[in-house]
Amino acid sequence: MHHRILALERSQSKCSVFVASEWIIAKEIEAGDASIADANRHRQGAMQQDKTLQMDWERSNAVIH
Repeated sequence: MHHRILALERSQSKCSVFVASEWIIAKEIEAGDASIADANRHRQGAMQQDKTLQMDWERSNAVIH
């Protein structure tokens, strides 16, 4: 049971990382510091990072089962 709780916590932290990156992009656009191209590049990077985190999460969970 303990492993299950740990997996859930990791899942939640993965989500918060992704949300944070989206929030940063929105703030940059609001502030006028980033062009649309920059924002898109940031978003691509954030999505790539999210995929990597997802793969890490799946890999670490595969070990638990």
